[in-house]
Amino acid sequence: MITIYYNQSNRHLHELKDWCGQHQISYQSKRINDDNLSYQEFLQILAFTKGGITDIIPTNKLRSLIANDQLTLYDLYRLVLEKPTLTKNLISVDFHRQKLCVGFNSDRIRIFITKAERQAFIEQALAN
Repeated sequence: MITIYYNQSNRHLHELKDWCGQHQISYQSKRINDDNLSYQEFLQILAFTKGGITDIIPTNKLRSLIANDQLTLYDLYRLVLEKPTLTKNLISVDFHRQKLCVGFNSDRIRIFITKAERQAFIEQALAN
């Protein structure tokens, strides 16, 4: 199962949910507000990124936040809860398999499908 964190509902969120349905991937969606993102989840998401915090918060927004050198990870987490639009809109995570995808891109999102499942999906598409 993947967890989809989002800060606003839009076309990409609906495309991602449709994609999950087509590939029989269960998901839960959580809007980033009202403490729907725990500090532990926040830390796990950061651990799964390749580029750290800049993978989930755009650089231009991050620059304005880190003017204070004393900003801790927990402070950043609290800011994200207070201002969910700081984050990129879609952050999809499979905590069990430790996989993460930011945004919706039909190529990158395939990380949530095993190689065997991708092969079976291709074979089924070719058979039809």
